[in-house]
Amino acid sequence: MKMFFSVLRVILLVFFLGLFCYSGWQLWEIYQVYQTGNDLYADVAAQVVHMETDTREDDEATEGESEPAAPGASAPETEDIGITVDFDALLEINPDVVGWLYCPNTVINYPLVQGEDNDYYLHRLIDGTSNSNGTLFVDAQNSAGFSDENTVIYGHHMRNGSMFGSLENYEQQSYYEAHPVVYLLTPEGNYAIELFAGFTIAADAPVYTYTFATEGDYASWLAEQRARSDFSASVEVGTEDRVVTLSTCAYDFQDARYVVLGKLVSLTVG
Repeated sequence: MKMFFSVLRVILLVFFLGLFCYSGWQLWEIYQVYQTGNDLYADVAAQVVHMETDTREDDEATEGESEPAAPGASAPETEDIGITVDFDALLEINPDVVGWLYCPNTVINYPLVQGEDNDYYLHRLIDGTSNSNGTLFVDAQNSAGFSDENTVIYGHHMRNGSMFGSLENYEQQSYYEAHPVVYLLTPEGNYAIELFAGFTIAADAPVYTYTFATEGDYASWLAEQRARSDFSASVEVGTEDRVVTLSTCAYDFQDARYVVLGKLVSLTVG
């Protein structure tokens, strides 16, 4: 009997040691996948994104510049975004590119695509490589040029906070106040997305409505989304405006999503 328990202890030790090694290997695999995606997007940004330097100490260079406008105020000048994008180079990497999404002082600094469906870019990087990071993409049902009343952009909620992993931070008023604007740069022109609502919702909720039959339907929809918001914003949005909805997974309940909505404001050329 003593021999039996000794053998059993050895078997259990080997089993749990194997389980530990297997779990560690899985974690390493996940880390490698995340790192591959992060490295690729960092490389793409290095190729096509120019970060503008602050030259405010030079009075001559800054003549005519203005401070970035607060959400709901008049649109800031293009150079206030802080970056420019070489779309010719980016379109050579992937012709499905429709823009670049950038939120200052956050991880959101990524290319944006629109495919023929909503599956392809879920688990493919911008170069077509299979990877769980995926690529930020516009809903395939949306019209081109962000012309619908509501354009939906999807991104994964990565555990390391990359992609749209930071959107859930908009549950906090202080985070909204620190990051009230997301910038959308496109080959045709640049926009500020002035955020006015963020909340958790089901995957089949009416927030994923793209166009509306009547102006009244759109007005009701706008009021409903604002009323759900976790944060308070002074941004004025009406039926003459277009909205962009940023969407990612949430884990509050099955098929939950966290969405952040903003008014699309065309930026003037300085």
